[in-house]
Amino acid sequence: MSRIPPTPNPDQMQARLEATLGQNLRNRIPLKAPKAPLVARWEEINATAKAAADADRLRKSLDLRG
Repeated sequence: MSRIPPTPNPDQMQARLEATLGQNLRNRIPLKAPKAPLVARWEEINATAKAAADADRLRKSLDLRG
């Protein structure tokens, strides 16, 4: 026959929850972690390529008008 576990005390549950949350907050990685150098460089190259493509599209649209 299986034994039904006792109902936990609400105060004990609250204390356990607060301890767990506190531990999780202490162990959490900072939200604004620095980017790896390669990621930052990749984003810079991507932005440059996008700007060049936008400029090329603009130039072509101006050529079509004139």
